[in-house]
Amino acid sequence: PAPPTPTPTPTVADHTAALIVLGSAVVLAGVGVAGLLEHSAAVSNYNADSTCPPITASSRPGQCTDYINQANTWNTVAVVGFVGGGIALAAGITLWVLSPTHTADTALSCVPGLGGVSCGGEF
Repeated sequence: PAPPTPTPTPTVADHTAALIVLGSAVVLAGVGVAGLLEHSAAVSNYNADSTCPPITASSRPGQCTDYINQANTWNTVAVVGFVGGGIALAAGITLWVLSPTHTADTALSCVPGLGGVSCGGEF
């Protein structure tokens, strides 16, 4: 008789790293949105201040320069947030696709001890 064929061991992908990186992409996108909102607020403050001249003016009062500086800073925050989020998204997708696999067998054991239960195992 023919030898029995071994049953294949099921494997599962470990997406932990991918999920962490994808989570950071969401956070960075949120930073980008916050930067855009704050940039818009600084531009609105400049436009609402009647003492601020047109943006092309060569001189302006101090508070108007502050609005411009705030808008520029928040614009930089938005760009960094969105670019960083895009990079993290690409990295997260790559990690997801290339996630290492391991056998689906799990061995978990728990032992009662002083003040609680101690668990360990291989996953």
